[in-house]
Amino acid sequence: MTELELITKLDETVFLKPTGTVHITNSFSLIERKLLNVIVWHSQKHRFTSEEHSLPIRDVFYLLGLKESRNQDVIKSAIRTLLSTIIEWNILEADRAQEWGVCTFISSGKLVSGKLNYRLNPEIIEKINNPTLFAKIQLLIQSKFKKKHTLVMYEFFIDALSRKRKDYLRLVVKLDKLHSILGTENTPFKFFNRDVLKPSIREINSHTDLDVNNETLRLGRSIYEIVFEISKKKMFPMSLDFVDPEEGLPPSIQGEKKAIDILKEHGLNLSIAKALSKSFDYEHIIANIAYTELQVINGKVKNRKAFLVKAIKENYSGNETCNEESYSGVTRSEIEKNARPGESYNAAAERIKEDKKHSIYE
Repeated sequence: MTELELITKLDETVFLKPTGTVHITNSFSLIERKLLNVIVWHSQKHRFTSEEHSLPIRDVFYLLGLKESRNQDVIKSAIRTLLSTIIEWNILEADRAQEWGVCTFISSGKLVSGKLNYRLNPEIIEKINNPTLFAKIQLLIQSKFKKKHTLVMYEFFIDALSRKRKDYLRLVVKLDKLHSILGTENTPFKFFNRDVLKPSIREINSHTDLDVNNETLRLGRSIYEIVFEISKKKMFPMSLDFVDPEEGLPPSIQGEKKAIDILKEHGLNLSIAKALSKSFDYEHIIANIAYTELQVINGKVKNRKAFLVKAIKENYSGNETCNEESYSGVTRSEIEKNARPGESYNAAAERIKEDKKHSIYE
């Protein structure tokens, strides 16, 4: 199954996160923790092997909730942290069947040719492959969070529900343990409540499949425990960013899907179209389709399909100016702008060309 098929199937954005990775001491920033989740999700799709895996940087930005960003320094910084931060397993002693241990989560990470390449730490793969408990996480939910502590708290609640196998839970947590989970030790409760607890619960209630209420329990004059009432929403729009099946996709996935469609329109079979769309970006493919059509018009091509495949692979279009004027006066940008829904590239070019003729003579 391709990355395109994985990410466009909404249920594939739900992943089972081993509870050992849920209860990581919160030394990670929000972006770092989101990136950790993206890697867990992506690794799970590849069966958690020690091989190097890669995914498009644009998709990483999308899943981090940074759709408009192109600042790779954010990802570089997060990778450095994941490589240098020690993960202490079972810090809450939840999975009692597992041994205690420490390690880093990934052993390498790099940005190459528009992709994030990473390799899981071999020490952690076996533990991830055979956990005793999982927390079911909806990956796309995390992209909505803006507060550092919301994701940690959301994972903690989902984990608690998963353990009890319930849709409602009354969870009592000692305040010092909650501070430990959230990394907010030594924060006075007044500020903790105002700056961490209330904003995080507000985000969870607004953007996730959970409803959360809380109350405090005192021991003398001091707050001692927090009681959370957590319930699964009966109705929740799980489509999230996928309200529009095209518009909601990460940029590279949009381009890949469009490339597959247009290559099929030009007579290539699905397997070849998929292979080309994964190897070359949309603009590269469009430029070489335009170049091929020009050569066909000029009578220089006998086998259109074979020529097109070779043109894409060897980039015949290069920097030739004919790419922009490939359809006898109709530019590629004009076709992209004026094509009608469901209209093929060739049909759009011919229609626009005819429209131009009429506008000239009328």
